[in-house]
Amino acid sequence: MTQPPNQPYNPNQPYNPNQPYNPGQGYNPGQGQPYDPAQAQQQYMAQQQQAAQQYAAQQQYAAQQQYEAQYETPKKRFGVRQIISIISTVAVLGAGGWFLWQNFKTNENLQVGNCLVITGTTTNAQEEKVDCSDKSKFSYEVSQVLSGSSSCPANTTTYEISSKSRYGSTRTVKAVCLIPNLHQDVCYNKSSSSTAAFDVADCGSASFKVTKRVDQANASCEADEESLTYTTPARTYCAREAQ
Repeated sequence: MTQPPNQPYNPNQPYNPNQPYNPGQGYNPGQGQPYDPAQAQQQYMAQQQQAAQQYAAQQQYAAQQQYEAQYETPKKRFGVRQIISIISTVAVLGAGGWFLWQNFKTNENLQVGNCLVITGTTTNAQEEKVDCSDKSKFSYEVSQVLSGSSSCPANTTTYEISSKSRYGSTRTVKAVCLIPNLHQDVCYNKSSSSTAAFDVADCGSASFKVTKRVDQANASCEADEESLTYTTPARTYCAREAQ
């Protein structure tokens, strides 16, 4: 007995050489279902659409990253060196009685190695000698005493004491160079005073923190730190943004 021509192929059925070939019967070894070209095309289009969406998302992310890298607001650096250069001013003890006791007191204060707190204004300043180890307030250290037409090095502050004659002319009585007397593990802000570089501040609200103080010029600092270095006296400060 022969198998009807429209009967599906049964893999468990013994091979019958007399069975007629049916060209309309699709061969599907997995499910035994006939091949559907419309369904295959539909699956292919869905895969293509998904791949296109993923590619578009990747392109959009890359473009966004590039835009942010190009136009994002740069992080602010605290610029210790820039602050120092900005406050390199001339502080003058203005007109007033230039008495012998003032002269004696000023000469005693303005000696190399002394530390001073400068108050007042740039045209009427006063100095107070303080202990150089005092971390409670910002002070300067006298680095050089000027003579003749010499001038102070960069990143230092010139402090001049002048007197005015009865004819109105002014002359410089004494001039010294000052460097900031900063302390390790102490935090600072830029001062609003015209005669001070910094103010001691709480590290939670400070601009920067001094991480290292070395009595050596051009000492090395960490990669994320800025350095302030002086040759007279030999000094290097390392500082970074306060945390």
